[in-house]
Amino acid sequence: MRPRKLVPVAAGLTLLLAAAACTSSDSGSTDNSAPAPKASGEALTLKGTCPDTIVIQTDWFTESEYGGIYQLLGPNPTIDTKKKLLRGSLVASGQDTGVKVEIRNGGPAIGYQTVSAQMYADKSITLGQVNTDEAIANSKSQPTLAVVAPLEISPLMILWGTKAHPDFNTIADIGQTDTKILYYQTDAYAQYLIGAGLVRANQMDGSYDGTPARFVASGGKIANAGFATSEPYIFKNELQGKGSFDTRLQLINDTGYPMYSEALSIRAEDKDKLAPCLKKLVPILQQASVDFITKPDATNTLVIDTVGIKVGKYPMVDRFGTPYTEALHVVERYRLIDYDAAKEAQARAHKEWPRVPSYAPDPDYRGKGLQLEFTVEDPGAFTTPWKATITYLRSGNKEWYERVCAENIQHYYADTQYYSDKDARIPTATKPDF
Repeated sequence: MRPRKLVPVAAGLTLLLAAAACTSSDSGSTDNSAPAPKASGEALTLKGTCPDTIVIQTDWFTESEYGGIYQLLGPNPTIDTKKKLLRGSLVASGQDTGVKVEIRNGGPAIGYQTVSAQMYADKSITLGQVNTDEAIANSKSQPTLAVVAPLEISPLMILWGTKAHPDFNTIADIGQTDTKILYYQTDAYAQYLIGAGLVRANQMDGSYDGTPARFVASGGKIANAGFATSEPYIFKNELQGKGSFDTRLQLINDTGYPMYSEALSIRAEDKDKLAPCLKKLVPILQQASVDFITKPDATNTLVIDTVGIKVGKYPMVDRFGTPYTEALHVVERYRLIDYDAAKEAQARAHKEWPRVPSYAPDPDYRGKGLQLEFTVEDPGAFTTPWKATITYLRSGNKEWYERVCAENIQHYYADTQYYSDKDARIPTATKPDF
């Protein structure tokens, strides 16, 4: 599959965007029927019917399209950073199903091989995200069967910069020029585009690594493949001082190449063995997608779990000198909240801790706020775990300053009015590395 970068700051928006962009309705008919009732009780009990741990192999790092999968995770899942996976109780409609779910990263975490290949290399995998064109290509050596198609329309696309190519409207327009198209080497649609005469083989460059580096270096002159829910936003908003590119795109689907993207699939040989499990599990997977679209906040929460924090000579967790020990464990949960809720939370906090004037929020901003809830455990320093909440709105400062919290055995605030120790300065290269 193709590498892509997740945009954490925009995760909530991107997830909702994917839900909106990858569903469709028939404008010529209206369905006024009541929604089917949610399953409950025995229908949500998977213990004894499914594997004790249902392993789901994704095709990349956590992404917007995976919302329904992560909706399955119960509270306080285990994060294994070495193996690049999440593991927790499988919960459906608020009920513990009696089994675990393990969600594994793909892409670089599995050596960039296809998910279908990984499913045959590791038989512990129950379900894998397999594009239906990948399933066809590997049907002889690694046959898979799709059981759930979370996306009706694939978000795979090719984009181009509007400044460099104002006359491009379709991928076929790119094919009428010498413009290079950067894509990921195992994406099967590339051969279709060539075979259909939409582009030429010498235009296709399969070395895309998921970063915007090549697109930026070209000044937006090359075309770039990716996901409609990822690269366009990144190239416009997340280049960190390297520019901002307005882009247009065409979905691969709209070139005459329909497929189901990231369909949850099983090995063909497991069909009979998993049939009783799938009879219960498939409706749970479908409902999880609906639940995520309806109420995505909990799944969109970014969780950072930190242990192994270094203890120095005077270890403190705050400006009041509250100590900590090597047993310190901090869990941070970030989520986007509506403006009114963020404003109310800030007003409440201001009564307890007056805000420094220079950090006052932008008075004209009415967008979402960022709320952090953190939990602190340290049996060496505290008698009980404790938690607190911080809420942020966009700063009134128009300029963002870079702040580096590097470990420093000398003085703090080098080159300021406090200290001027040259040993405390941040190391700076005398010449550029590239």
